[in-house]
Amino acid sequence: MFNIGLMELIVLMLIAFIVIGPRDLPKVARFLGRTYRYVKGLTREIVATLDLDEEIESLKETTDSVKETKKKVEAVMDPKSIFTSMEDELNKVQEEVKSALKDSEDLFSSVQEELHEESLSAKDSVNGNT
Repeated sequence: MFNIGLMELIVLMLIAFIVIGPRDLPKVARFLGRTYRYVKGLTREIVATLDLDEEIESLKETTDSVKETKKKVEAVMDPKSIFTSMEDELNKVQEEVKSALKDSEDLFSSVQEELHEESLSAKDSVNGNT
């Protein structure tokens, strides 16, 4: 709770021994122990009364959820990955446009050939009938 190590505790005990004296030190230690237990009991009672344990757990879960969502968003919003995915999509679109253009050119050529053949056959039929 206070993050006191063994050496700090020994130094505090020596200072207390010197300041308070050996005769009154057990009384002061008992008083501090009782006070600590009393305050700890009060805090437990207050937390239990206010149902703070459930609220604290709920806040921890919410915090964890927000952290996970943040990680997902950061992974999605990585500029390099966005650029790469956009480039891939643009390349796909470019390939589709090229394919559609080639198909339309082939169609145009075949229609042009058919029209040419029909005009030749129409000429032949006009020349042959005349």
